[in-house]
Amino acid sequence: MWRGQKQGYVRRWVAQDLGKPIGPKVRYSSICENPLCVAPHHLKQLSLKAFLTMAAKRKSPAVRVKERAKQSARRQAKALLKPEDVAYIRENPDGMTNKALGKKFGCSATLVWDVQHYRSYKDHNVAVNPFTHMITWAGR
Repeated sequence: MWRGQKQGYVRRWVAQDLGKPIGPKVRYSSICENPLCVAPHHLKQLSLKAFLTMAAKRKSPAVRVKERAKQSARRQAKALLKPEDVAYIRENPDGMTNKALGKKFGCSATLVWDVQHYRSYKDHNVAVNPFTHMITWAGR
């Protein structure tokens, strides 16, 4: 953010306006851990080391993968289709129409299409190539 002729971190300026110490090894974060929050009563002072540790945990790809896997497991527990149903729909060995597959598994033809095109029932437990959908389309 720009302030006058200087560019800087909003939380540092809020802390400075509140009379809190500013230094090269002092950082500010929010207690609500919302990256967009700049509420003065949410500011917490951190050492540079603690701030970098927190930022690494928050932005780590490994943490994101674990969180997605947990979310996926929660959704699968409540899901209409089981993993073996999803595999069957994607393979479609009998050459059934989407409407027929929907009747077989008790869901809509639209959901069947979304499953076949990996828009629904994504598996976050495995590292997926982000270009998988392009490879699938190229092969058809």
